[in-house]
Amino acid sequence: MRALSATIGAALLIAPTIMPAAVLADGVLAIGGCGAYGYARGYASPALAKAAALAKCSGRNCKVVATMKSSCMALAVELSNACGPYG
Repeated sequence: MRALSATIGAALLIAPTIMPAAVLADGVLAIGGCGAYGYARGYASPALAKAAALAKCSGRNCKVVATMKSSCMALAVELSNACGPYG
């Protein structure tokens, strides 16, 4: 059991060094009014990811609300009232 734990621990430490570059790339989520959003992932720099996410966001007043690197994110929109009190 100890050997298995050591093997799993070593694999977790080594995994980030052997992952493809796209997995470790920057990503950004931008949101705007009334449920508008844009995202970009797999970009080589935060500036490129930010520009792409803002370009994809079709709403007014879009702004970057989250960034990521080697992780994920989620966005939920209430489609029955996308322009509600927080839209």
